[in-house]
Amino acid sequence: TVRHVQNIVRTSARPNLEIHWTEWNAMACNSTDNISWTHNQTNDALHGAALVTSVCTALDRAADTMCWWVGSGIFVESGLSLSPYSFTYGLLTLHGIPKAAYHAFAFLKKMQGNLLTIHRDGARPLGAGVIATGDGQNVRVLAWNQRFLEETHPETWRETIRLPWLSPHARVLCARISAGAGSAYETWLVMGRPQNLSPNEEAALRALAEPMWTITCQAAANGEMTLTLDLPPGEVLYIEVRVPGETALPRTASAHDLAAWNAGMGAKSR
Repeated sequence: TVRHVQNIVRTSARPNLEIHWTEWNAMACNSTDNISWTHNQTNDALHGAALVTSVCTALDRAADTMCWWVGSGIFVESGLSLSPYSFTYGLLTLHGIPKAAYHAFAFLKKMQGNLLTIHRDGARPLGAGVIATGDGQNVRVLAWNQRFLEETHPETWRETIRLPWLSPHARVLCARISAGAGSAYETWLVMGRPQNLSPNEEAALRALAEPMWTITCQAAANGEMTLTLDLPPGEVLYIEVRVPGETALPRTASAHDLAAWNAGMGAKSR
């Protein structure tokens, strides 16, 4: 539909007309017979993260804006939501807890620089994808494994990718959106879908709604950096490969000055 509209505009009398999609979200179902507009968990769940990433990367140049409907779970259509998760369309819950789709947009914003060529070693499941950008120094990778609800046995995606990297070493930062780490909806279900949260329960859900970060140091070889992707269905992974900077600076200019200072302080303390 989005590309169809783009083609209509390009071949019209006003080919430079801006295109703005002002209402879309992650609502989905396994068949058109089972769709529910008021009790559809796909906007609340992990599902939204990979869908957002897949749609926005695929249609990046097909429109001037792609506006999510809506920003907050404080939303009165079909009645005001009263529980922590209530099948509404907001990127944030009633309590302001970010959903998985929120973090997907945050990851997309980090993808600055020009698109890079990715060398891949393997096949990928339907709905899985990866892009990489570089700003001349650092490289950023965004990978996702979108789960289609009609699939009864979705696959985990495991693959090795290689990217151009001239420095011998790199600091690699990874952030993952998964159930219980970037998507707290699944934890809320395990809790028994409570209507009211205690202060500690709310704090726990907020913590579980944040992506999981890891930092490692890795060596490059032959002008390339090799990265391993391991994405269960629905998960999204952001990777940032950075040139290691300076190590922590000493408190003094030289070891000799430090030894003299320690000796002086020791003499005064006698």
